[in-house]
Amino acid sequence: MKDGILAALPVPGTLKVIIGQIIDISEKGVAFSHKDEITTSLNGAELVLMGHEQPDKPVFGVPARLVYEKELGETYRSGFQFGALSQSQTSRLATFLQSNIESIAV
Repeated sequence: MKDGILAALPVPGTLKVIIGQIIDISEKGVAFSHKDEITTSLNGAELVLMGHEQPDKPVFGVPARLVYEKELGETYRSGFQFGALSQSQTSRLATFLQSNIESIAV
């Protein structure tokens, strides 16, 4: 991912929003690094993806569920699996991936 691409998790049932740097993303899910522990089991949440390469629609939500969370010293790494995406969400995710992933030289 390019630097500055973020994910936000409004924690259901609280006023807390966890924001972190996206580390890895695909059509199936996302992993991001963040400072606050996710203290609840999340079988269903709305994860907000934020990219700066799409000035017309840089922010959008996707359904997701927490698959894992690892403590890494002072930060956490959490992995989420995307839920059933609408056609519009699938299209926006594809554009988000194309716009915000750095190419790797081989």
